[in-house]
Amino acid sequence: FIRSVATARRPLVLFLDDLHFADEESLDLISFLVTDPTRLPFLLVGACRTEDENDVNPCDRLRRKGPAGKGPGGTQLVVTDVRVGSIDLESCRLAVSDILLLLPRLVSPLSDEIHRKTGGNPLFVHQLLSSLVDDGTLHFSLRSRRWEWDLTSLRDRDVQDVDVLALLTSKIL
Repeated sequence: FIRSVATARRPLVLFLDDLHFADEESLDLISFLVTDPTRLPFLLVGACRTEDENDVNPCDRLRRKGPAGKGPGGTQLVVTDVRVGSIDLESCRLAVSDILLLLPRLVSPLSDEIHRKTGGNPLFVHQLLSSLVDDGTLHFSLRSRRWEWDLTSLRDRDVQDVDVLALLTSKIL
């Protein structure tokens, strides 16, 4: 497939999300694709989560494929980690402002509480916002033509009420 799509004039970039769910056979295939000795104009970008620093992530598992980081075709397998950490309060405020199409100063109380509850984890910020919409704590008012929220309800909410894995699974299924 890649040979039919990737050309020198039109290189292929393939993005694979959720690589933390990949099994060994899938990682073998990925390793083969990115180390193909024909050196196709091909770039793979993958994303994975590591909840714990001690978790073995797919990037580490890919690094171990083949001797000295070499792929099955003998070409070098280069794996670069880009760790996405928590966002600061101002970045959270700007993200919530952008999502709700409101000025940052208007969303400050909401975004401050969201940041406090999520620790600035970008995935949790997004999922908490989705959860707030789902339960009506955050809703769009046709009368005022803007997003409104119940800050007291959000403050009373236990962060454990937001099961990120369940939310993500429900979106997939």
